[in-house]
Amino acid sequence: AFFPAETEENENDPDNGLVILKVIHEDGEDLLSTLDSDEELEAVYDLFMESFFQEDGE
Repeated sequence: AFFPAETEENENDPDNGLVILKVIHEDGEDLLSTLDSDEELEAVYDLFMESFFQEDGE
């Protein structure tokens, strides 16, 4: 899940970005959780960018 990390007060701030969450399954429920490591974050970012540029080129 991607959520914008900006508010109306700082919408033009160049440091704005995304909050990236993953789904974990616990006790039969789906919960959102932050990523556990820089490696996991980098892997998700790489997949997102690959998909983004692939769709953009079509």
